[in-house]
Amino acid sequence: MGLMLFLALRTLRARKGGFAGAFVALLCAAALVTACGALLETGLRGKIRVERYADADVVVTADQNTHWTKVKKGKTKVKSKALTERAWLDATAVDRLRGLPGVAAVVPELTFPAHVLTSTGRALETADTAWGHAWESARLTPFALREGRAPVAGDEIVLDADLARRAGVGVGATVTVQSTQAPTTYRVVGVAAPAGRDGLARQASVFFADAEAG
Repeated sequence: MGLMLFLALRTLRARKGGFAGAFVALLCAAALVTACGALLETGLRGKIRVERYADADVVVTADQNTHWTKVKKGKTKVKSKALTERAWLDATAVDRLRGLPGVAAVVPELTFPAHVLTSTGRALETADTAWGHAWESARLTPFALREGRAPVAGDEIVLDADLARRAGVGVGATVTVQSTQAPTTYRVVGVAAPAGRDGLARQASVFFADAEAG
């Protein structure tokens, strides 16, 4: 045993560069294996938190792909490609879904850009982006009113608590919102939030009266 250790030390002295290279290679290999294991663990156990539709049992959406059949040399293949724009369900789908057995409620969802503007006319900075919805779809998260009431008139909105704080406004204040048309002034009639939070992590929410959103 002592002779083997002596020979090993003599070998290390004579080949210091080779030993250092082997040690670095082994260290890098160990780091790579550890990183791959961590990625595998994340893939198996990691989950993205459901936010906007946290209280919905089922989400029904239009097919976001276009499909076509290709025939080549006697072989038939069905191919698909993602659409560049959002595809929406026909409005009649709501009534058809309500008529299905076991369906307790159907809540239609409208999503469109809705940015609160500052006094200089620029979009207020938010955590991510700002989306407008009809108030009836607030239950999909669900959002609950902290202050005020639900929007009824076309010039009324409800802001999520985080967005209201960023804008420095409360119930009774007026704000300008840039949506799908020209900037329009709305009166804040309510402030809402999900349970235990001021808003969603990936979007700011502006709720309009159902008729205004539609």
